[in-house]
Amino acid sequence: MTENGVQTRRSHAERRAETIALIVDAAIDAITELGLRNATTGEICRRAGVSPGAMFHYFETRQDVIVAAVEHLLQQRLARFTAYLDSVQTSDHPADPRAVLRLLRRVSREPRSMVWLEVLMETRTDADLRVRMTPLLNTQRDMFWATAELHPGLQSMPEMARHAWLELLRNVMHGESIFETIEPHHDLDEPKLDALLALALDLGATRPPQGS
Repeated sequence: MTENGVQTRRSHAERRAETIALIVDAAIDAITELGLRNATTGEICRRAGVSPGAMFHYFETRQDVIVAAVEHLLQQRLARFTAYLDSVQTSDHPADPRAVLRLLRRVSREPRSMVWLEVLMETRTDADLRVRMTPLLNTQRDMFWATAELHPGLQSMPEMARHAWLELLRNVMHGESIFETIEPHHDLDEPKLDALLALALDLGATRPPQGS
């Protein structure tokens, strides 16, 4: 790079960060376009413009690359979610729950979100990957839990019922992402949100008495 016409050298840390970013982005693109099984080491390296030796200098295994890719996507998603909440709510005026659900749905349906689902499916038969994905699943759950602070029905809901509603919400979003390219039913998008929000209000209104 140049600064005031003088050639400057990137530091080792800058070069390292740049190479890692290239590899992670290449992995995300490869999984998005080809699926996890076809996102081979060679394909990731080709897209990143690095040799396998260079990739394994920064990552011990291909699985390390995949986990780094999922973590990067999750952090991006959390940043967008947090920025949105900060932009639309105050202490006196919380964000509209329906608008938040629409944001979660929009993010869940983006092509890159399939990386998350592809890796989740792989954990069914890969115990090591399952262990490494668990903390990321917990982080994702926290994002959905933030929705609970926006809806009066959820705030008054018994803890177990709130847990169940939030897991239902997450499952709906994941399911929609999978069926989006197979059998989309966009005419049901808003009715499904109506049903989810109505269920939250109903569960909150029917809270059992303390000690029951």
